[in-house]
Amino acid sequence: MASISNLGIRGKIFETKENKSKNHFFLKGWTADQLINYAQTTLKNDIASWKGNWLFIGEWCIASSASFSDDQLHRYAQAQLDAFKGAVGGWTYWTWKFYNDDGSRNAWSMKDMINRGFIQL
Repeated sequence: MASISNLGIRGKIFETKENKSKNHFFLKGWTADQLINYAQTTLKNDIASWKGNWLFIGEWCIASSASFSDDQLHRYAQAQLDAFKGAVGGWTYWTWKFYNDDGSRNAWSMKDMINRGFIQL
């Protein structure tokens, strides 16, 4: 995100999307531990160093191609939430309720992730 600070946008909220399924590391096949480390370090540092207008994190989720244990998925969600605390404009999850939201660990669904304890607000 450091590179987007040079856009010269003034008087607006800047939105960035952290949708892992469309990012480069999804295509590289990152592991759960790599994604957790990314959120704990690079993502958190990028957000903390943002010097532009208010930053809003849009449409993030914890869905990924990586295989997560329950503990890893919880740590991944928490690492992203910790990083997003630095986004003055706030954040929004991909969706509140997603189809097949039947308790089958649907990481696109915030409702399911909260109900299963992976996301704790």
